[in-house]
Amino acid sequence: MKAFKRSQVQPSVLAFIVLASSLIFIGCGPQTIGPTEDSLSSTSTSPSDSNVLLCSQGSGNSAVMNLKLVTQASGLRNDLVGVRMLNVPETFTATATNELQFFAEKFSSSNVSIANTRTTFYLMDSSTGKYLNSNGYQGLKWSDMKSIYNATFGGAVITTVAQFFAKFNLIVDIADTSSSTKLLRAFIFENLNAAPTREIKALIPRFLANPEEYKKVSSNTLYSLHPLKGQSFGTTAEYVQKANEFCF
Repeated sequence: MKAFKRSQVQPSVLAFIVLASSLIFIGCGPQTIGPTEDSLSSTSTSPSDSNVLLCSQGSGNSAVMNLKLVTQASGLRNDLVGVRMLNVPETFTATATNELQFFAEKFSSSNVSIANTRTTFYLMDSSTGKYLNSNGYQGLKWSDMKSIYNATFGGAVITTVAQFFAKFNLIVDIADTSSSTKLLRAFIFENLNAAPTREIKALIPRFLANPEEYKKVSSNTLYSLHPLKGQSFGTTAEYVQKANEFCF
């Protein structure tokens, strides 16, 4: 794995026009989604998606992240990915400057990695569906998490990272609607000037539900990350149903 240092990774300039224009600004608190409301609630597939997964899961160093495409009234958004973080090690709370970052990896038509770009992401209150920031984050520190939680929940104090992610999902803008960005990588930095201590990788939906069919059209690297690799079901529908366990 290429060594990333937080101090060396430069933020990408990512546009988020559609999302930003849909926010209704009310004071400094959580922001409500406008008419083009983004949703993470649907787990259904359209007929054209009957053989692909719309939810995914990846893991690394004991941490887990579930992914799901964002839906709007007009349909699925290929450029926005919902993320639910699970089992983030509590060593993350050891230092206020420990930080979480996301990178989107793009592949060529022959499944060769061609770009790995730092992303902007947004926080969503998982119980209300409200966004908490209009400009987004390119990194989220433990000190940020404590402040956000305190401001959102009337002065409540958290002591664990699990408490934070029990209340918030993330929306990652991968800034690509072409479906050539196939991999989302989460990096956890526990040292300001060092390489990330933990990495979690997950395939970005949509991709073929049957891992053996996916193997035929992907690289070994991507195939190894299929969340249902090693499992066998009789029909494609059963693979899709199993992957719905990753939805949220």
